[in-house]
Amino acid sequence: MSTTFFVAAMAIYMVAMVVIGIVLRGQATKSIADFGLAANRFGSTVIAAVSIGAWVGSAGLIGLCASSYTGGVVSWWSYASLYLVTLPWIYFFASRLKALKLFTIAEFYQMRFSGYDGAIQYPVGIGFSLKYCMMMGLQFNALAFLFTTFLGWSHLRGVLVSAVIILFYTAISGFLSVMVTNFIQSIFQTLCPFLALGFVLFSLGGWQPVAQYYQAAGQPEALSLFQGFGWVKELIYYCITMGLLVIVGNQDDLQRVASAKNVKSAKRGLYLGTFLVLPILAIPCYVGAAAKVLLGPGVEPNMVFYTLMMKAGPVVGLLLLYGVLSTIMSCASSTLFAGGMIISKDLIQHAMKSRGKQISDKDDIFLSPRGNPSLHRLQHRPLPLVPGDHGADGRGDVHLRGRAGDSLPVRLVQQEDEH
Repeated sequence: MSTTFFVAAMAIYMVAMVVIGIVLRGQATKSIADFGLAANRFGSTVIAAVSIGAWVGSAGLIGLCASSYTGGVVSWWSYASLYLVTLPWIYFFASRLKALKLFTIAEFYQMRFSGYDGAIQYPVGIGFSLKYCMMMGLQFNALAFLFTTFLGWSHLRGVLVSAVIILFYTAISGFLSVMVTNFIQSIFQTLCPFLALGFVLFSLGGWQPVAQYYQAAGQPEALSLFQGFGWVKELIYYCITMGLLVIVGNQDDLQRVASAKNVKSAKRGLYLGTFLVLPILAIPCYVGAAAKVLLGPGVEPNMVFYTLMMKAGPVVGLLLLYGVLSTIMSCASSTLFAGGMIISKDLIQHAMKSRGKQISDKDDIFLSPRGNPSLHRLQHRPLPLVPGDHGADGRGDVHLRGRAGDSLPVRLVQQEDEH
């Protein structure tokens, strides 16, 4: 694809997301329940689709493609493990959170430990703010990488432009905009890895050349999810580290629970999303493994998916581009709104209420979007992801580790002049 074609496609896509936010503004600002939770609107199908969109993220598409290119498809376990840990959270907490009609996870823990004069909400809110700050930095970095690669922008400029676009359409119409845009984006996002795999296999003439390549290289296990004990190590490692944070709860999952029509829709949607996202995440792994045969072993891992996108024709390339944009922006908007709500509810408004300030729905709607730019300012500098770092985002978007301890960072770009 030419640069002009890329710029035009990007512009059309992002303008469409902004227009949707503007159209939904009237419905989303009637009350804080509408703005903050899109309360009681959606069935299980929408909950499942939006959950998949938020859970995959840049690391689920670009990162797994990169890690499997170098470490084989067993890299799937380093990302998929978190969804297995999510299952007990759904079972134990989804019904309670829906019934309590809370806005943040910190409010839940404040209710659970109510005898401390509100002191619990501050540290929990700060902890979740830092967590979402890291997650947001990764999504902005991923989107900025498109600008950096195809337009030659500095990475910082790309991050700022990415942030402004996503900040705008989430701030003007709240979580309703997040849900609707993410549902639309989930269509591109789900089709994207399958389309990429189809393109690679079509270019190679089928799966047989891939199997022969790894057989000849003495690495047939690179195409197996269960060969050896690498998958056991990944699962155990995640469960005893980041898995504990998932069980504690995730703000964006709480908001999806609250947006469901009822408890049944919330739980069914989350369960459906969990079991669908597992096979979907396997596809980028096989794309990465097959891309090594098509492109050769000399490609920078984090450029594998982008190289395939540029190698494809205009139609397939456009669909892959929109798949990448959908993947990044759906996760970014969910993460941004979740983090912004935490800062507004658990820090700003909690401090105001502790001083006797009464906050109306109008005040609440005004303050809640203000948490979004606050979150962005906390992480406006690009986050360097270096080999050996193990991220703590609790959703798998920081770092992917391959077999035999190989370090496979989701390191989208690194430029000296930004620091």
